[in-house]
Amino acid sequence: MDRGTQQAQEGGKPLRESRRRWYEFPLFTPAAFRKPLSPVQVIPLSFLALITIGFVLLMLPFSTAEGRFMHPIDALFTATTSVCVTGLVVRDTGTQLSPFGQAVVFLLLQVGGLGYM
Repeated sequence: MDRGTQQAQEGGKPLRESRRRWYEFPLFTPAAFRKPLSPVQVIPLSFLALITIGFVLLMLPFSTAEGRFMHPIDALFTATTSVCVTGLVVRDTGTQLSPFGQAVVFLLLQVGGLGYM
C-alpha cells in the first residue's frame, strides 16, 4: 500500500491531492469564481489606475512640446493633481506640453471631477 492510499484510508487527503495545482491559484482562477472588489477597494484602485495612465501618457515623447523634456516627478505630480481636480502644475502647461499632453491633462481633470470628487 502506498503512502497516499494509506493516508486516504485514515481520513486525510492523499499527498497528490493535497498539493495545489498551478491552475488552482487565485491568479489563474476564472473571473466568475473570484470575489468582487468592495467599493472601499475600488475607489483607491481607480485613482491609482487613472494616475498611472495619466503619468504614462504624459511621459510619452509626443506629450511635451518640441525640444522640451518633462521630468518624471513633474509628470507624476501633474497627473495626480489633475485626477484630484486640484490642477496644480509645476511647469506652464501651455508652453511645456504639446496639444496631446494638454488633452491628457484636460481629460484627467474631467474624469477626476466627474467621477470621484
